Parts: sequence; C-alpha cells; structure tokens
Amino acid sequence: MRVENLTRYEFKYAVRPDQLDEIRSVLLRRCVADGFSPAPKNGWYSVDTLYFDSSDWRIFQAAERGALIRNKLRVRIYPDSPGSVVKLEVKQRIADKTLKTSTLAAAENWSDWLQAGRDYSALSSETRQSLDTFLTLQRSAGAFPRVLIRYQRQAFRSIVDDYVRVTFDREMCFQRQERYSLDGDPCRWRAVDDEISLGRLSHLLMEVKFRERPPVWIADMILRMGLIRQGFSKYGAAVRRIQADAKPLWDSVPSLLPAPWAVAR
Repeated sequence: MRVENLTRYEFKYAVRPDQLDEIRSVLLRRCVADGFSPAPKNGWYSVDTLYFDSSDWRIFQAAERGALIRNKLRVRIYPDSPGSVVKLEVKQRIADKTLKTSTLAAAENWSDWLQAGRDYSALSSETRQSLDTFLTLQRSAGAFPRVLIRYQRQAFRSIVDDYVRVTFDREMCFQRQERYSLDGDPCRWRAVDDEISLGRLSHLLMEVKFRERPPVWIADMILRMGLIRQGFSKYGAAVRRIQADAKPLWDSVPSLLPAPWAVAR
C-alpha cells in the first residue's frame, strides 16, 4: 500500500459535444493523453466511485451550504485498467483549493482496511496516518456507503507546465449503494448529465486542474470558446435526485389535475 497527496485547484465547465474536437485540438499542442484506455474506447475510460455519507446526508449538506472547509469520503477504481488498485480517498475543500489524500489498496480486499480493529502495525507510518484520517472522519460523520457513481473520462496532461491536467467526463450516472462494494446493478443506473444538471445541450463536464493558477494558454482557450465556470458535483446531483424521489407526490407537484372521470359534465 502507498499514499498519494495532491493539492490543486479544480475549475469546472459545461461543454457542448460539438465543442469537444476544437478543445482537444488546442490541448494536443501542449498535452498528451493521460490515463489507461482500451483501444475500442477511443481514449475514454471508466471511473467508478463509491461515496460515503451519513443517514441524514451530512457531507452533502455541508457542500450545499457552501461550508468553507468540507470533506468527501470516497473509494475509487478504474475498472478498465488491468490490475487496477482501489483508492481510499479523503478529498478536502478549503475555499477554492482541493487537498486530496489517496491510500492505494488491492482491489480484492480494500474494504478490509476500513473495518474496526484492523491491525495496521505492518504498514508505513504515512499509510497508517492516511487510513486513520479516513476512519476518523467516517466515524465523526457517521458515514457509510451511500451512492455509487460511474462515468467515462478522457484525460490530458500538460508536458509544458509544472502541473496541468484537463479531463472530460460523460455518461455520468449513479445508483444507491449501501454495501462496501464497487459492483453496481446494470439495471439501476440513472443519468446525472442531462439538461437539468449541465444545461441545454451541455452533456460533457470539463475540469481544468492546476496547482496555483491556470496557464495563459488555457485561459485564452476558455475565453475564446465562451466557456463559463460552474460548480457541478456528480455526487451532489445524484443526492438531489435521491432526495427528490423521496418527497411525497404532493410536495413535488404544485397542483394535481382531477381524474378524467371526476370532471363535471
């Protein structure tokens, strides 16, 4: 097991499908493809993420309130990559800055490391501290698996800047998942990248990730393409759908038309 630490900014933009080729042509002047993708998927690869939250959605609510400091607890795998490891992640947001700590575990037994009483003595001090942070935040929030999210990603990494990564996400979907499992039911996926979430005709999410400030060439591209930064969370969109489903019909529909047979003649 090992630990990855990353501090960066993440700016998000809704992108129309017809804009994708032009944006990629700009990126490929200074970037290379990043991440594993099978040849049949033309540069796209799957990302599956299991999000933890409390029974009253405390982590989600902190984001909805715009809390200055907030955390997400999640477990992620890249299923298209042979021998892919699982990342047990704490993603902390402080204002606009994101701090992410990932503990990499074997896919076959990742959930064992989140069980109470597990012996960590053979692990490095950094790994023990990373797992302890995840478990402490999980206990304090009363969090457990709540939502599984899947999407297709295409990623690019700059070869001329210190750290710049640009990703495109599409086919974003979710399902409720309250087991320690990254296996979803193929019949239960629901979309979260429709017009309600990302705006009319905008069905791709572009994220620009950088350490301090975006390079000038990225800023110029965004300005020329007329892209507008927005706050979009796949997890947040999924939870809002779940909460809407839980509302009584009379809370979600302002008025109900009478049944046809009840109309006075």
